[in-house]
Amino acid sequence: MHVGGSGTPMVLLHGATSSWRARRPVLPALERHHHVAAPTLAGRDGGPVAPDGRGRPRRALTAPDGP
Repeated sequence: MHVGGSGTPMVLLHGATSSWRARRPVLPALERHHHVAAPTLAGRDGGPVAPDGRGRPRRALTAPDGP
């Protein structure tokens, strides 16, 4: 989640395959006049785990122990 700036509140929502980082190029301009909140929605990289389990941290792949 990104929060910054001051002024009129503004919430930026990302598309289905993205995160708040997609808005990085426009954040400085918006933050000059707005208090911006740009969350990462559930199930997306960096967001909370969705009710169906999407967004769950992945386990590291490791080789099995010797024979």
